[in-house]
Amino acid sequence: PVITVGLGKEDNTTGVIILLSLFPLLAALFIYFAIRDTFSWFAHGRTALLLDPPIGSIGGDIGGTIFLNKIYASDAKFKVVISNIYSYTTRKHNRSINNNSTSTHTEILWEDEGFSEVINVAGKTQLKFRFQIPEGLKASHNFANKSYYWEVKVTQVSDDSSFIRDF
Repeated sequence: PVITVGLGKEDNTTGVIILLSLFPLLAALFIYFAIRDTFSWFAHGRTALLLDPPIGSIGGDIGGTIFLNKIYASDAKFKVVISNIYSYTTRKHNRSINNNSTSTHTEILWEDEGFSEVINVAGKTQLKFRFQIPEGLKASHNFANKSYYWEVKVTQVSDDSSFIRDF
């Protein structure tokens, strides 16, 4: 349909050609990212996070272990960032055009970062971390238009690393 609409106008053929050439480019980008992420998953395997102590009380320690299916050097550096995030959705109604629009906003209430301890056990690697959580932060829960949640992000600090995980 795009081709037939554009071919009726002589000066619009360049725009149609540019528009049609973008589709293969976008498809190639999607394929590239899918293959890259698949290779990353095969290289690093499934990563599991075990919290110790489990989140339940705010105002104390939060720690955990991340299990990796690959051996890393004991001097490898993995940065761990923990965040308490508030997310809310606003709705606006424009009566003149009878249109509803929504937008979602996120706000980081608290964040801390540190480096994990790297331990090699039985051909696999464990990343151990612990943070001191201040009192007064919100536990994870959802309401109709707002939510509070915790996020843990782990990144290997290296020039050639592609290891990034969000929990």
